[in-house]
Amino acid sequence: MRRRATALLALAGPTVLGACGERTLDDRELESTLKQQLDSSAGVTSQGVVCPDDVVAERGRRFECTLVAPNGDQVRVDVRLTNSEGGFSANVPREQPDAR
Repeated sequence: MRRRATALLALAGPTVLGACGERTLDDRELESTLKQQLDSSAGVTSQGVVCPDDVVAERGRRFECTLVAPNGDQVRVDVRLTNSEGGFSANVPREQPDAR
């Protein structure tokens, strides 16, 4: 059975890091920004957001983060970088797998 979640859109720009080689997003700043924006949009206080480490800051790159809902359910968040400076859009798909 699948749960339905509300689709949300978030825009922001976490810090881009990288003295040498490829520039990557600051995953902690991205997680914090996503948490604040998703909590505000949904009117709840989640337990947190977890995103992958070392995401290359490249326009169009897509990846998934996980929001931990107040009740402990894990919710997939699809993220797409809108520029190479860390701007992004995020969407919580309406169809979510069963709670983990």
